Amino acid sequence: MALFLVAGVAAATYVETRVTGDPNEQVSPALDGDKAVYEDNRNGNADIYAYDLSTSSETRLTYNTSDQSIPKISGDKVVYEDYRNGNADIYAYDLSTGVETRLTSDAAEQVEPAISGDKVVYEDYRNGNADIYAYDLSTGVETRLTSDSHDQVGPAISGDKVVYEDYRNGNADIYSYDLSGGVETRIISDGSGQTNPAISGDKVVYEDYRNGNADIYAYDLSTGTGSRLTTAGSNQTLPSVSGSQVVYEDDRNGNSDIYSYDMAANIEMRVTSDPGEQVYPAISGIRVVFEDSRNTQADIYLVEGSGTPVGVGTNGIAIAGLLMSGVALIFMIGRRARQSFAI
Repeated sequence: MALFLVAGVAAATYVETRVTGDPNEQVSPALDGDKAVYEDNRNGNADIYAYDLSTSSETRLTYNTSDQSIPKISGDKVVYEDYRNGNADIYAYDLSTGVETRLTSDAAEQVEPAISGDKVVYEDYRNGNADIYAYDLSTGVETRLTSDSHDQVGPAISGDKVVYEDYRNGNADIYSYDLSGGVETRIISDGSGQTNPAISGDKVVYEDYRNGNADIYAYDLSTGTGSRLTTAGSNQTLPSVSGSQVVYEDDRNGNSDIYSYDMAANIEMRVTSDPGEQVYPAISGIRVVFEDSRNTQADIYLVEGSGTPVGVGTNGIAIAGLLMSGVALIFMIGRRARQSFAI
């Protein structure tokens, strides 16, 4: 158990739990509700496993001897890269039925899937560059979203809104694509480079390099307004967002820790303090996942917090938001996360 000390008020606490204990590496976690998914290397290749937080039960999803990697989850649907056909294809697994389905069959590479409901998006290299494609699980229809000759990479999706990095202007910009209207929009145009977008509803978060280091910025699609979230001189990277809560990696303490930012309260908080590496966070509602290296190999951890937002802690970081509202957090220890292209 960890204790956050706050001057003049009762301290808030959180309980940290190791989710995976196999001596091989578990990496690249993703989360939706009480279901976490991740890569697991205990069988001599990368497989996809699922962990049910409500029952504390782990399930192996894939058994092919080739690698399955980079899982994402929405409801009972899991998507991932699969290399059994000699290239990277996108596969889906239905947790409710136990059925695995191949989604893409083009001989080029399809990688970096993301999912929201029945909509899956991914990078596709069949046209000689990276484009963003979508696949509708309910209809079985695949659609090309981007056709610019430059690369579009790192898609994320929430409902009908897709965001991604785009290199048509000589640097990485953030673009959005509305699946309901077929409209593509450049939402960030600063010339310094913006990467690794994530989205929840109308809230987009991303890395921004205009200040000489990686900061986390936010953009509201409903209002067309943006804001800088982090101002530390270190690097803040790989953001994930759920509602008003954002989590990300931060190296201000000499290693990679997980920090959170509450966009409603404008408060930042340090989540992890172990001297090992904590990387690759993902958040869903009151839960978050990430990797942690304190046990030499990469593991998945869970943190559950309690308490009330109260102000500023003794370390100068505001104590509020994510963990202090009873948020659970999962993280992965050990391997530096794979990041999307030009970071």
